[in-house]
Formats: sequence, structure tokens, C-alpha cells
Amino acid sequence: MSKKSLHESHAEAARLLCRTRAILMHMFLETSVRFGKGSKEHRLAVSALNKVDGLRSVLDSAYHLVTSEEQFKHAGHVYYKEWPPAALSQVRK
Repeated sequence: MSKKSLHESHAEAARLLCRTRAILMHMFLETSVRFGKGSKEHRLAVSALNKVDGLRSVLDSAYHLVTSEEQFKHAGHVYYKEWPPAALSQVRK
């Protein structure tokens, strides 16, 4: 089994983090509707989402340090790509 490059590892981490963020965004919206924006549940959902966004920022900076221009031209901003709407609908199931 070959070792993954740092670029490939970041691309994989970005996919997982994007899915995690989509799930947390869904929870953010649900807690707002079900419990209210000032509720403890909603504040915790906001906090979790903010922590994931902080992690995403740190990982994105590290990604740019190990990614060549050619890799970046091909992959783009892996941590800040929009999730396709179909993927978000799978989260809601």
C-alpha cells in the first residue's frame, strides 16, 4: 500500500470535514426552529459550527503549504467548496 501525499490527505480530510459541516449546519437550522435562537441547544450548535469553521481555516492554511500550483489548479479550494445540494438532502434522512 502506498503512502498518500499530503495533498491527497488534505483532500480526503476536506471531504470529511465538509460532510461534518453540512450535518452541523442542519443541526444549527433545526435547533433554531425547534428550540429557538436563544436556547442552550442552539447556542451549542453555533459553537460546534464555529469550532469546525476554525478547524477548516487552520487546515486550509496547512493545505496551501503542501499543495503545488498545478495541484491547486486541478483541485481548487478543497476546504471551501460548496457541497452539492443532493449531498445535503442525504444528511436530512
